[in-house]
Amino acid sequence: MMGQPKELRRGNRRKVIQLLFDQHNWNEGRLTRPQLAELTGLSKVTVNAIVQELQDAGLLELARQEGDRGALGRVPQGIQLKRECGTVLAGDVQRGRIAFRVSAMTGHETSEHSLPCSQQQLLQALQQYIREVSVSKPFGPLRQVVLALPAPVSADGQVGEPNAVRELDTRQLQNWSHTNEIALTFENDANLAAFAAAELFPDDPYLAALIERRSGTGLGLILDDQLYRGMSGKAGELGRSPWPTLHGSEVLEQLPDDERLRATTYLLASLAQTLDLQLLVLGLPESRAHALAAALTPLLPPSIRLNLVEDVDRLTLDGASRRAMQLARSQFIDEVSMRAGGEPHVA
Repeated sequence: MMGQPKELRRGNRRKVIQLLFDQHNWNEGRLTRPQLAELTGLSKVTVNAIVQELQDAGLLELARQEGDRGALGRVPQGIQLKRECGTVLAGDVQRGRIAFRVSAMTGHETSEHSLPCSQQQLLQALQQYIREVSVSKPFGPLRQVVLALPAPVSADGQVGEPNAVRELDTRQLQNWSHTNEIALTFENDANLAAFAAAELFPDDPYLAALIERRSGTGLGLILDDQLYRGMSGKAGELGRSPWPTLHGSEVLEQLPDDERLRATTYLLASLAQTLDLQLLVLGLPESRAHALAAALTPLLPPSIRLNLVEDVDRLTLDGASRRAMQLARSQFIDEVSMRAGGEPHVA
């Protein structure tokens, strides 16, 4: 591989590392060198060189792959990235509590924690917990933090209004994370619910995820497999939609329960038809979800399916965790692939 141009070597590393990450989603055995060569289209010599580089850097672990034998009866070695390659942290911030999930970047293990705190303590509680994970390094260095907020978030990570947790000084938290060299990303909670739904339903590239929480009503949109944010990150703010009443217009999330359900039904049916969606994911309390589904069904064409999700908090945290892994893995692959024969390291 040393005779290859530097850019080509970097591209080859990217292919191999990406496959090593992806294999954890297949629920199958570890990939072997011949399988890596076959799946990437690279030569066995090139794959062997890359595997040796990553092993020398302390990023890989090897194990005998049972049930299969290579040339001369040798049992091939399965290859996977060490779980100590990195830690990712996902958080779901709501008034009165924060839910956290700490995961290995490779997807091996996770742990979850719920932290009750007052609205005035949100910043302090987040800083303390993030610092603890950064210091303890349960799965290696903390590589990415993604926090779900009940607020619009633009493509460049700027938090807008309406913000249901405005007591949290997001700019101060961003400055603190930058000072401590911690990668921190904010994301809208409904967008993360849609992101998780897209992983659950990969055959539906046009979907919307409605979530109804104490902090308000939001809608995440996946259009052609891409998250749609709108011009300033406010796409999907269904709860702020005006609705006519006897006393003038009111925003949807401030309507009484029955009227809010009726308004949600018609607005969601209109959006589903207008955007030509395939799937609507309804993240509401069980009784309201069934009532909304019953009201929606007669208004939708048969081509639009409904899926009810009772645990919207878990769906949101799933999305935050997946997003954190995506960002961390992308950065990790960039860092390692840029080291042309250098020494990428775990810690």
